[in-house]
Amino acid sequence: QFILKFMDALEIEKAHMVGHSNAGTAPALISLNHPNRVQSVIALAVFPLLPLLPNQKGGAAELPKNPPAVGDVRSSLEKDFFNKSLITEEFVQLRYRLSTGKSFDAFLQARQGEPDWYSGDPPLWKRFAPSQARKLYLYAKNDRANAPQRFALLRDLEPGLDMHLIDQCSHLAMLDQAEEFNRKVID
Repeated sequence: QFILKFMDALEIEKAHMVGHSNAGTAPALISLNHPNRVQSVIALAVFPLLPLLPNQKGGAAELPKNPPAVGDVRSSLEKDFFNKSLITEEFVQLRYRLSTGKSFDAFLQARQGEPDWYSGDPPLWKRFAPSQARKLYLYAKNDRANAPQRFALLRDLEPGLDMHLIDQCSHLAMLDQAEEFNRKVID
């Protein structure tokens, strides 16, 4: 609702929407529930839009009880970047500041009511994949949660989708492989 109200305030009738990670569920839901407001959806590493592998279980993510320490932020970035040279001390400190205080409280509040995207009937990925929305799926070969295998499974189930697996990057593909990410989105 916030995105639609923001668009209304700026008098934007339709928009191209890029969603990353769990935040990518919002553009997908807007395209399903308000298709007249969306020109296209670019899903970057949006795991709820991929089917689970036979041995995987869905479920809402467990929320942290405390804000992260600087070391936790650094460890998280180590997992999220393929190119470790992009993890500067300034970037760690920025992410730390953005992960604590009011930001941490807002994160918890936003995620508390988040549904299990796989338990719906049908699950979100199954509703979104065949929808008429113009969409682009971008995932990283070195991402977590079995991304390449789940990506291949969706490609087999929905062969007409515009899907690209980006090499030599992890969860933050828009930074790891910025040039390729930008080219795919602009194209």
